[in-house]
Amino acid sequence: MLPKSAVISSFLAREYNQLLSGSTLVRSEYHRQSKVFRFLFRSEHQYHVCYSFAPPTFVLYPGWPDKSESKSANIAVWLEANDSVVQQVTGPIDNRIINIQLLKSARSGSERHLRIVFELFGAQSTALLVDENGIILQATRVSSDERVLKPKKIYVEPEPFPQILESGKEVIGNDGEMTYTLEYNERSFRVTPSPPAEALDMEYPLSSLHAYLQRKSKSSDDFAQLKAKTLGILRREITRKKKTLAKSQSKLQLAEEAERYKRWGDILMAGQNAEPVDNKVMLHDFYSDEEIEIPLPDGKGIIESASFYYKKAKKLQRSKPPLQKAIEELNTAIAELEEQHAAVAEANDSVQLRSLIEEFRLSAGAGVIGRSSAEMESSPYYRVFLSSTGARILVGKSAVGNAHLTFKVARSYDLWFHAQQSPGSHVVLMRLDKNREPAAVAIREAAQLAAVYSGQKKSQAVSVIYTERRYVRKVRKGAPGQVIPQNVKSLVVEPGMPPGVNEAG
Repeated sequence: MLPKSAVISSFLAREYNQLLSGSTLVRSEYHRQSKVFRFLFRSEHQYHVCYSFAPPTFVLYPGWPDKSESKSANIAVWLEANDSVVQQVTGPIDNRIINIQLLKSARSGSERHLRIVFELFGAQSTALLVDENGIILQATRVSSDERVLKPKKIYVEPEPFPQILESGKEVIGNDGEMTYTLEYNERSFRVTPSPPAEALDMEYPLSSLHAYLQRKSKSSDDFAQLKAKTLGILRREITRKKKTLAKSQSKLQLAEEAERYKRWGDILMAGQNAEPVDNKVMLHDFYSDEEIEIPLPDGKGIIESASFYYKKAKKLQRSKPPLQKAIEELNTAIAELEEQHAAVAEANDSVQLRSLIEEFRLSAGAGVIGRSSAEMESSPYYRVFLSSTGARILVGKSAVGNAHLTFKVARSYDLWFHAQQSPGSHVVLMRLDKNREPAAVAIREAAQLAAVYSGQKKSQAVSVIYTERRYVRKVRKGAPGQVIPQNVKSLVVEPGMPPGVNEAG
């Protein structure tokens, strides 16, 4: 999301100046997966700026990103600007530009004046780091226009916009039935929601509205992508099962030929003295009272051919019951998948969609899971809990149950927990999507359960380690449940049933 006009970007800059002045630019990073640049600022409070030109985005958020967002495929960039202090944030009234003026103290005692320039021109947006001499040090993209915006070149500002009004009113955002209007003059501005609402931070109405609308837009985009991905998984699974059904039906039709092959065997045995011609024999069919021609496979004699057809008939007869059962199960599975597809297609929000994904045991990264919800809620090997976020947390019931849970139930990307240096249950937090980190609250709840079902359950605090299941391996020739976890993280929790967590089944 970008400011829609020079007026909005100018007033945004005023708010950003109040929020960021005196703060330190701690880190600049680029995220390869999302193609987003993030600039992290710290003073009494924390803020971060998200910038991207694909799609064009420029938003200031309170706080820093979640660790799950910061650690995935990101690299540190613009290192020369780190530890700079924000002096001022400005935005000219006649251009869609926001400047962040920085001051960096050098160890030698000399200071450097730097500037981050955000040019917010839709598809032509860019961000640049410029030094005190106006030389471009870094650029998020190289411009091909006449200004040639690339490192080592002099930064040239774009032409200002003509006919900027000194006062006015314009709609700057919509949220369903809610409309937000900016009213401004030379000295002040205000944002008015219609109908009236209390959602805005009236001290910083533009920046809070900007961040709110961007979050909602991203949430909507994420919902649409997850819905499309889930529907795609279900469609592919339906197609796969229909292909398997067609093959099974073809095999069943072939199995229906068992009676014909048995009759051929009987007829061949009755006419074993006949003379074959070109690997065929003409015999009287006493079942239909007609003359029929029977092929003799691979040049076999009449008795050998009869034996061949008897064996084939017997094999086909044995295949019919399992094929019929498989066809029945496939038809049932296809009907269930089509019902799931219809339910997902009707989902209206992320909460409802994720609930369906969890209910149907779907994974956006790995296809349809083979276990049903009923199977996941009842097992002699493990207990099943529902976290406050709706994710399943599985807790091993015994040493054998631990081994079964870790190596036969948990997927490679699920999170595995265990009380550190203590006997206890293996605990697995089932992830809804392998490409997204579980919520921090779900991780803590799983850790608390690992503490509860451990030898330290009466302690006041327990250190719990956790890692992805793929980093847990069996101890060679060890007892069931003995493992060696790697790449572990740890957190300290108080043993006890977490609020909002309930045992399923």
